[in-house]
Amino acid sequence: MSKLYGYVLSQNGYHDKPVKLDSENIPALAKFICDDPIRDKIITDEADKTVITTCGCFLDRVDKSTIDFPALLNEVQNIQLGESLEDEEFEDDYEMD
Repeated sequence: MSKLYGYVLSQNGYHDKPVKLDSENIPALAKFICDDPIRDKIITDEADKTVITTCGCFLDRVDKSTIDFPALLNEVQNIQLGESLEDEEFEDDYEMD
């Protein structure tokens, strides 16, 4: 477990106070990334080394030695889709032209 700090960037590149995060709490990281889909985020470690950068709610760069990237990507996609595709019911009358 390592402590991380999340920053939400404004349009001019400034940020508010950091949000404390945990590198092993993937759902919390994904929620932080997707909370405000318009604003970019930067997540750093305690030494102020960049761990994650985003473009809005989309992952840009991820330090795979610090973060479980496949798990994070899966959580972010589930939030972006609003629900798992496995749970979605498809109607039989859908036809492609």
